[in-house]
Amino acid sequence: MTGLAATEPTETVHFTEVRTDESNTGTPIHAEYIHLHLPKLADAGYIVLDEQTYEISQGPRFAEIEPFLELVQRHGERLPDGWV
Repeated sequence: MTGLAATEPTETVHFTEVRTDESNTGTPIHAEYIHLHLPKLADAGYIVLDEQTYEISQGPRFAEIEPFLELVQRHGERLPDGWV
């Protein structure tokens, strides 16, 4: 998700491009992202999600969380494994 902060507001990226661990494709955690977390972020207006292609872009409220995402991106190595 932190990778989305590096995109232009109108740019779309595929879900796997903003994940830090692509090795979980097909696992329950992957399904959880697709069916739970991404729709919640979309409902809140932080992202725009195309549920057919799993492409996402910045939503109308993305600027509210962008500073947090940039902070996590800069200091992710200090967080517990699996958080980023």
